[in-house]
Amino acid sequence: MAAMLDHAGIRVEMVLLSTRGNGFVRVDNATIRQFNYTICRAYIDTTAYLLDATEKYLPWNILPRRCMNGIALAISQEQYHWIDVESKAKARTVASADLVLNDNGELQGKLTYTRSGYDAYDMRIDIQKKGKESYVEDFGKTQQSWNILKSEFQNLDDIEKSAIESHEISIQDHGVTTNELIYIDPFIIFKEDENPFKVEKRQFPIDFCVRSEKVYITNVTIPDGYVVDEIPQPKVTVLPENKGKFFLHRYANRQQINGSQYYSDQ
Repeated sequence: MAAMLDHAGIRVEMVLLSTRGNGFVRVDNATIRQFNYTICRAYIDTTAYLLDATEKYLPWNILPRRCMNGIALAISQEQYHWIDVESKAKARTVASADLVLNDNGELQGKLTYTRSGYDAYDMRIDIQKKGKESYVEDFGKTQQSWNILKSEFQNLDDIEKSAIESHEISIQDHGVTTNELIYIDPFIIFKEDENPFKVEKRQFPIDFCVRSEKVYITNVTIPDGYVVDEIPQPKVTVLPENKGKFFLHRYANRQQINGSQYYSDQ
């Protein structure tokens, strides 16, 4: 790839790095044995692009996760210098649920995932390995009370667009019913059942590799004869140094509950 770019008259450098599975490069005492991977750094006008040509389902300007390991050594015919290897792309998923609640606590409707960046890559790779039928079957297994009636996919072969999957679903016994009330949890996905950080003593910072963002939007239509009595309160949480954010917004009328929650790991 570097030879082709150079032949086309594009300024290009070779970049030596150590992948995430190979460990960090020790800059103060660097040796050739610390490096196990090579990418390119191409310049268009004054803008530099880090390029890798090995992943079919990643856009041209997005590096594989394995390359996201801190510092790397850029080498040209004139010089060499250390550079930071970072990705401008996110692992981003927007999920939208349009649901109808009946009076026995069942939810029915459509759930749509729109994935971009690394999340789109993961989805395409998963479908390529399993096939659509097995992919949907495995998705249903993660949600034991769900009945998936129909599934559709869009843009699987166009990696420059967001990958979209839609499911018509029925969720049994999602609400708790009494004589006069129905209690439901409108957030049917993106829920953490337990704390993922279990190590009591942590010696190194947590590295998520790339920035992530999850947005969940839900609209729930309630049964005739019911009115909205209570819904979750809005909430905004920001981690120190703006390292992460959580937003919860909601509004309701007499027949519908609308809300969204947004996670961002900066």
